[in-house]
Amino acid sequence: MLAVALKTAWIQMSDEAEAKMTRVADEQPDLPIGVAFVDRAGHPGWIGDDRSLRPHAPTVRGCWPTVQGLDP
Repeated sequence: MLAVALKTAWIQMSDEAEAKMTRVADEQPDLPIGVAFVDRAGHPGWIGDDRSLRPHAPTVRGCWPTVQGLDP
């Protein structure tokens, strides 16, 4: 029963998120794809809830994978 409840909740959350993303895409067609939204302090948020947020383009700063523990 728990698995069914979890799946039902997951599908509902997914449907709600898709509807919100579609609404924002329809209302702001020039909005770039693949950006996050941040406030003046750099804290993330959802543009659909707070129109004062600004786009924050993705970067890979410090996210490059490294291999450790190998002897030369």
